[in-house]
Amino acid sequence: MGTFNLLKNKGLDRTKVFVTRLICLKKNDGSSSKRSRLAQLATNFLESFNSKIKVVSTDLAKVIGKFPDPSKPDPSKSNLVEEIKKLRLTDEDEIDLAIKFSHNQQYEKFFWEFEGSQRMTFVRKIMRM
Repeated sequence: MGTFNLLKNKGLDRTKVFVTRLICLKKNDGSSSKRSRLAQLATNFLESFNSKIKVVSTDLAKVIGKFPDPSKPDPSKSNLVEEIKKLRLTDEDEIDLAIKFSHNQQYEKFFWEFEGSQRMTFVRKIMRM
C-alpha cells in the first residue's frame, strides 16, 4: 500500500497528503536536488499559507468588531416609546422624558447604551435636570 493510500485511510485529504509527502522528501534531503527543490517548495507553500491565514484572521477580527453588540437593542429597530413604557413611569414622567429626549439627542443615545437598572438610574438623573 502506498503512502497516499495509507494517509488517505486516516482521513486526510489530497492537499494534506501532498504537503506531508513533500515534507517527508525534505527529511530525506541528501538523495537528490529534485527532492530538495520539492521540499523547499512545500516549505514555501506552508509559510505563505500560514501568513495568509494570519492576515485573513486579523481582517476577519476587524470586520467582526464593527458589528453592533447583539446584547444591546438597536435604536433604529426599537421604539423609544415602548422602551420608556417598560420603565413603568407615570404618564406625566413618560411625557417629560420624551420631551427631554427631543431637546437633547445625546440623552437618547446614552439611554440606548444602558440596560436594566442602569437605564432606570439614568432616567431618574435626567428627570431631575
